[in-house]
Amino acid sequence: MKEKSDSYIVLARKWRPQTFEDVVGQETAKRQLQNALKEGRIANAYLFAGPRGVGKTSIARILAKALNCADGITPNPCNKCAQCVSITQGNSMDVTEIDGASYTGIDDIRDLQEGINRAPFSARKKVYIIDEVHMLSRPAFNALLKTLEEPPPFVVFIFATTELEKIPETIKSRCQMFLFERITAKDIHDRLSLILSREKGVKVSPEEKEAILEAIASSAEGGLRDAEVTLDQLISLSGGQIKFEYVSQLLGLVELDLLIGTVNDLARRDIRSLLERISQLVNKGRDLERFVKTMLAFLRDLMILKAGAELESTAYSAERFKEINNLLDGIALPFLLNAMNTFFLLEERIKTVPQARFLIEFAFIKLCAIQTDVDIETILSRIKKMDKGIPAPAPRQDYNQPAAYYDASPLPLQKAHAADLFNGNANNQPSPKTVQWSIEQIEALQDQTQLINRLIELILQKKPILAATLERAAFRMDNNNLLTISVPEQVLVDIIVKGDTLKLMEQMFSKLSGKPGRIKIELQPPESSPSDLISKPAEPAAGDSPSAANQNNAEKENCEYPSTEDTDYLPTPSDDADELAPIHHFDESQYKRLFKDTNYPKKKILELLSQNPDIKSAVDVIKKTLGAKLTHYDDMKIT
Repeated sequence: MKEKSDSYIVLARKWRPQTFEDVVGQETAKRQLQNALKEGRIANAYLFAGPRGVGKTSIARILAKALNCADGITPNPCNKCAQCVSITQGNSMDVTEIDGASYTGIDDIRDLQEGINRAPFSARKKVYIIDEVHMLSRPAFNALLKTLEEPPPFVVFIFATTELEKIPETIKSRCQMFLFERITAKDIHDRLSLILSREKGVKVSPEEKEAILEAIASSAEGGLRDAEVTLDQLISLSGGQIKFEYVSQLLGLVELDLLIGTVNDLARRDIRSLLERISQLVNKGRDLERFVKTMLAFLRDLMILKAGAELESTAYSAERFKEINNLLDGIALPFLLNAMNTFFLLEERIKTVPQARFLIEFAFIKLCAIQTDVDIETILSRIKKMDKGIPAPAPRQDYNQPAAYYDASPLPLQKAHAADLFNGNANNQPSPKTVQWSIEQIEALQDQTQLINRLIELILQKKPILAATLERAAFRMDNNNLLTISVPEQVLVDIIVKGDTLKLMEQMFSKLSGKPGRIKIELQPPESSPSDLISKPAEPAAGDSPSAANQNNAEKENCEYPSTEDTDYLPTPSDDADELAPIHHFDESQYKRLFKDTNYPKKKILELLSQNPDIKSAVDVIKKTLGAKLTHYDDMKIT
């Protein structure tokens, strides 16, 4: 037994390819190197980049043999001459393999450079293979630059790396670069099948052979060496009698029944069943990280099938496909997208969290709590609309039915319930009847006050976001059917003018007025303070007596209000004109809310008021002269 153990070679080394034809995959790299060898176009430096276990070092050794074979530089080394044999066994004096992680310093590179200029011992070319070259330090790379640019004619460098982005651009530019790809699951499957057929003392059940090989090939993730190591372990675990149950134990595979059941529980929001499944995995000692990766791969397959595409390769039997199709009938594509998004985040976070079980349970409960047939992008779009004051859309209706129109009478404002982000309805509340109407149904009004009030109501039904803007606006309508809306801030002007809002308002206004009309949006000019329009008592001079000051004050109380320009109009009154506030003189500010129908200069109004100090007389004069509606504050309300 001791002798047998000493002579044993692991499968990854025993079945290492010795010629370009033996290399699995990498067709582009093989063809390019073989053509270069045929034509004698040998570069002084090569850079092989790709994932682990895909053949970078193996091809580097084959290239070294092709350069030093006794048959000459050839794409097909004989593997029989002294040079080929010594390179295969790893004891050639002219082929040096270096681990980049061990030779990271500049001193190591300088020691290497001392031997570069020496002629080969017996080979045609001195070959330096530096694996994981990205581990070299920056000074070490800098020390290599001159050597790589002008090496001796008998020296060839072959660099191999799994992290190409860490290689300096100055090194890349001095090398011929080859990008190695992951090996397909089918190629790995075929290679493992060849190894099993030639390995003595290994038996596999014919019924389970395909499932075993497919499971190993899938778990290797494109690395043939990883698959060969797994097969080596499996042979040891099974004692030469390989069964699928040993594969499940070794790889921690998740049964398809568990995957289907988990997705079914997520679709039904069965939290209790999901937590029981996690508990069973933990009790059996399964790798939860692998469970998450397997679930993600299964969800990916379901997503592709649900989208109507076909899987490139599948390990599902006909019976399993039938079960999967039955599962897909009960779930929607947005559900699969949301589940995959959750598992992508879970796969990344589970690597850094010590309690993987808690994280998976949290993800399952979260999916059950918010899982819906609406994809995440739609939910985010609805949230943004709600933030802007736009109500959530109503449930989808049958678009083949004609649109229904309802009475456009204003609805009383109601307190909104919490919105359901997923279905567009209020939580646990019946969906309110949506008011829909056509502009053609609007009836014309003769009274200007009623017309403007009705216009505001209709605008708020179509554009509820304008409620705060219209509350602060002032309206003026002239004989040319021009409605001017004044707002105090520029941002409110932009809100109304933006989009199709102004056009919609003009259409409503034209229907209400019975003839074509226009709406003008303007910024209100800054108003003067009422105190600025009322003459203040003058301060008594140093020589004046208090009685003189009082006399001056009395004269000021009886003086006329200061006149203004005829173009200085009174602001339009608002709807809350029934508030009372006592006054003791004719204050100009008390008449800012006088007229809705016509624009009148302040000068004209103030002249009428100054000529009639009696309140009742002043009101009568204004009504007779202007035909206006007046609200006056003096312990009573006059309209």
